[in-house]
Amino acid sequence: MESTSQPTYANNLDFPLLEYYTLVEREDFDYVYPPGDDSYLMLSVLYQEVERGLVGQHDCIAEVGSGSGILLAHFYSWLRSKNVEPRIAVATDINIEACQFSQKYYRLYNLPIESVCSSILNNLRIRPSLILCNPPYIPTEKEEMNKELSRLKNVVGQINTNHRYERNRDNNLIAFSWVGGDDGLSVIWKLLNHVDWPCTMYFVLIGDNPIQKFNTRAK
Repeated sequence: MESTSQPTYANNLDFPLLEYYTLVEREDFDYVYPPGDDSYLMLSVLYQEVERGLVGQHDCIAEVGSGSGILLAHFYSWLRSKNVEPRIAVATDINIEACQFSQKYYRLYNLPIESVCSSILNNLRIRPSLILCNPPYIPTEKEEMNKELSRLKNVVGQINTNHRYERNRDNNLIAFSWVGGDDGLSVIWKLLNHVDWPCTMYFVLIGDNPIQKFNTRAK
């Protein structure tokens, strides 16, 4: 069994967690990004937004890069408690392991969230007016980025050919949880170009990202 100990930040939250330990099977978190301090920091912000009545009714909400599913699971449950749950909720991830784990998580708490294996929101006929995204924000050398993109291409090719996914080290896509391109914002730039405005977005960024460039672009 993999270690499921919580990061330090998880011990200082203002809300109860929807635990996921019963779902974790052998090696799951070698293939799926586990909840970390960045996850719990973002949850704390989202909780305060909901509690202060700053999140209104949305027809469709989405999370891009769902990982374990912890963000959208809690966010949806809080919206439901305030009677402003959306009609449609979708979580996407490029990692099929993440999609499978998050779907189990949503079902455990009877949350009507659909988990979809997709890059950004590609090929989905939805127009979310609110998006959550804890992106792969680590600036990454081109060589490493190309290596992971090649791995992704191989995995997609295997699935298209064999109509199934096989868990093994060569097919491990967990690196897409942190490889963020040369400035760490490759996913964010794609997302900003993809969405229909107006749209409310919640992101996690770090000091190594070009924050000023982001602020200018996001205005």
